[in-house]
Amino acid sequence: MKNAASLTTPATEISRQETVLLDAVDMEAIEDALCSAKALLDRVFDDDDVLPTDRALHWQLVRQLTSLQLEYQRIRAWLDEMQAQLSAREAVLRRRLCEALALVDQVSAAAWVSNQRDARADPALSVSVLGRFTVRCHGQEISLGSSKAGRAVFRYLVTLPGRSAPTEVLLEMFWPDREPQEARHKLHIAVSTLRQALAEGLGSTLGERDAIAFVDDRYILLPELPLELDADAFADRVAMGQRLEREGREGEAMAAYEAARAFYRGDFLAQDLYADWAAVQRARYEEMCLTLLGRLAGHYLGKTRYAECVTCCREILARDSFREDAYRQLMRCYARMGRRNQALREFQACQEVLRWELGVAPMHETVELYNRIVRQEPV
Repeated sequence: MKNAASLTTPATEISRQETVLLDAVDMEAIEDALCSAKALLDRVFDDDDVLPTDRALHWQLVRQLTSLQLEYQRIRAWLDEMQAQLSAREAVLRRRLCEALALVDQVSAAAWVSNQRDARADPALSVSVLGRFTVRCHGQEISLGSSKAGRAVFRYLVTLPGRSAPTEVLLEMFWPDREPQEARHKLHIAVSTLRQALAEGLGSTLGERDAIAFVDDRYILLPELPLELDADAFADRVAMGQRLEREGREGEAMAAYEAARAFYRGDFLAQDLYADWAAVQRARYEEMCLTLLGRLAGHYLGKTRYAECVTCCREILARDSFREDAYRQLMRCYARMGRRNQALREFQACQEVLRWELGVAPMHETVELYNRIVRQEPV
C-alpha cells in the first residue's frame, strides 16, 4: 500500500491542474486542462494498493471533472451558435451598408451634376464628340449639311480653345496637297455650306449672330453662343475628382468620377480615326478614362462592392487588354468573393494575352498575387 507521502506529488499536480483551469483564458485551454486532470487522476489511482477511500475520492473527482467537461462542451456549443448567428448578421449588415453606400454615391453624383448645371446657364447647343458625334439644339439633333469637308471643319473647330483657327492652319490640315488657291476655294465652299446648315438648324437660337465669323484671317465657330461639349464636361469632372481626392474627400471624388464616366460614351471622334489632329486628343481622353476607372475599381474593392469593381475592370480591359493592374484587381476581387478558381483564371488570361501579344511574362507583383491566392492567403 502506498503511504501518504507517496501521494504528495500527485496531489500537488492535481492542485496545479485546478489552477490551470481557473486561470485558463480561452476555451481550448480549458478543455486541454480538463483532459489532463482526468488523465492525471487515472495515473495516480491506477494501483491495486490504493485505499477504498482514495478510490472513492478518485471517482468523485472524475465525476466533477466530467461534469465540468460537459458544461464546457455545452458552453462551447452555445458560443459556436452565437458566433454563427453573429457572422450571419454581420454579412447582412455589411450587405445593407454596401447598398446604402452605393445609394449615397449615386445621390452624391446626381447632386454634384445638378449643382454643376445650376452653376451655369443651360446651353442651347450641345455637342457630343465622345462616342457618336452629334450636335443638338434644345435637345433636337441638327444636320451640319451635305459637305463632308464642312462637317470635318466643324469637328475640328469645336474642340479647339476659343473654337477658332487661322486660315493657313485649316488649309494645311484638310488640303495639304492642293495648290493654295484651290485649297482656299475648297475651304470657302465647305465653310459656306456649313454656315448655311447651322443657320437653318439653329434658327432663332442663332439670332442675328453669324454661325461662323471670319476675323483677322481666322475662322471662329459660333462666336458668343454658349455650347456644351461633352469632352470638356468629362475633363472638368475628372479634374474635380482629382482635386477632391487630394483634399481627402474620397466619397465626393468618386461621385465626380462617376459623373465623368457617364460622359465617356466612346472614343473621341471615332469617325476621324485616321486624322492626326484627333489621335492625340483621343489618346488623352482614353487615358483619362482608364485612370478614373482604375480609381473607381480600387474604391469599390475597398468598400466590398465587388460587382461594381468587376464592371470597372472589365471596361478597362475592353479598352486596353494589357493593363495588368486591372487583372490584379479582378484577381483580388474574385478571391475576396470566395471565387478562387475565377481569380486564378484571370491570371491565366493575363498570362496568355501578354505572352501571345507582347511576348512577355506577367510582372512579379502579378505572379506574387497569384501565388498568394494559390496558397489561399488573404489578398
